[in-house]
Amino acid sequence: MRTKESKMTKEQFFKNLDEIVPDEIYLTESLDELDKEIQANHWSIGIDSDAAQLINNHDLQDFLRKVIQNRVKQLEDSDKKMGLLFYIWFDEQACNLNFNLINSEHEHLPFGAKLEFVDSIDQVINDCLKSKYLDGISWNELKDVSGEMDKNDESEFKLKVYKEKIKNTKAQQGV
Repeated sequence: MRTKESKMTKEQFFKNLDEIVPDEIYLTESLDELDKEIQANHWSIGIDSDAAQLINNHDLQDFLRKVIQNRVKQLEDSDKKMGLLFYIWFDEQACNLNFNLINSEHEHLPFGAKLEFVDSIDQVINDCLKSKYLDGISWNELKDVSGEMDKNDESEFKLKVYKEKIKNTKAQQGV
């Protein structure tokens, strides 16, 4: 565990994420294996306020671009003919930036919440880096809502998600 005196550098932050780049992706043309795709192809990046001061939107986009390039290479090196659906969201309660890749033929993303699709990955990354809860939610901001929630309260929350289809160019060329 690091102390406040030994702050992490930007290079150390991304070095801690290096193992994500070459991770093996689970590829399937079957739409019946969504749970396995979700479990095998989900990555989560914890970001606290110290890290958010070191990194910026561009840094995270560069990292994600490397990850996606690796997954595209794995897809094109496989015998699979499908594309991928990359999607990313920020879980504010856990202070994690999450992303996943699944078969692009899935009609819906696997969330129970209502979704707000955004046009740019910037919006999700900015929400993450600018969150006031990066170091946790203070006790005085919590309140007991048990017994108070009705359907109107539940329907107000929308999870911001950016999604992008990734084509398998080798499959399209018949290689």
